[in-house]
Amino acid sequence: DATRYRSHDEVNAAWQREPVKRLQTYLHNHQLWNEQQEQALLDTCKHDVEKAVQEYLKLPDQPVTDLFDYLYEELPAQLAKQKDFAISKQAAGGK
Repeated sequence: DATRYRSHDEVNAAWQREPVKRLQTYLHNHQLWNEQQEQALLDTCKHDVEKAVQEYLKLPDQPVTDLFDYLYEELPAQLAKQKDFAISKQAAGGK
C-alpha cells in the first residue's frame, strides 16, 4: 500500500504513468481491447496459475538440505549451524 508513505495525489499521479495501465487505456481508447477480452484474459491467467500450483503441489517434498546446498559455493559458518539444526529437526519428524 503505497499510501502508507506517499500522498494519495502522488500515488494517483504515479498510477497515471504506470506502463501497463497506460497501455490498457490506449487499447480501450482505440477500440483494440474491451472488458470482455480483459476478463477472458484474467480468467485464463487464473486457470493457468491454479493449474501450475496444483502441479507444484504434486511434487515430492525436497530435502531440507537443498535450502542450503544450492545457495552458496561455500556455506558460511552461521548457515552451516542452521543447516545442522534443520537436518536434526527434520530427522526428529519436524518440517
